[in-house]
Amino acid sequence: MTLRTIHIKTTIYISGFVAAFLLLGWLTALLMGMSAHLLMLAAGSVVFLFVYLPLVMKKRKIQRERMQAIIQKYQNDRDTVRKIKLQKEPGHEVSGEKTTKKKEGWTMNDSPFRERNTDVTWGGGNIHAANVSRGSRKRRK
Repeated sequence: MTLRTIHIKTTIYISGFVAAFLLLGWLTALLMGMSAHLLMLAAGSVVFLFVYLPLVMKKRKIQRERMQAIIQKYQNDRDTVRKIKLQKEPGHEVSGEKTTKKKEGWTMNDSPFRERNTDVTWGGGNIHAANVSRGSRKRRK
């Protein structure tokens, strides 16, 4: 966070609290019949409309620009890294923007011969009561 953002946040919080207290004071003064209730309404409205809301909109604009810059930087980095990886890895054919990789054999996740660490077998029941048994899984040899 930059110092500018910290000052904007602090000013937003302080002006929000001041506006809320002035408007609540206006409501209290109005219900109690005090003569200064219009002064509190005017002060609360001015703080809310001319300090709090513009700062909130400015902070949202800064945040939106920051996010767009991050997205743009990531997009540029991703394209560069993707092109470098494609040049280094054999088996990839680059055709325009799309790449194709020839799949050969089983992968780690879909091999029928991989060793499974658990011997848990789930069966029967419903979501509240399911049967589980250990050591009953059929093993491939």
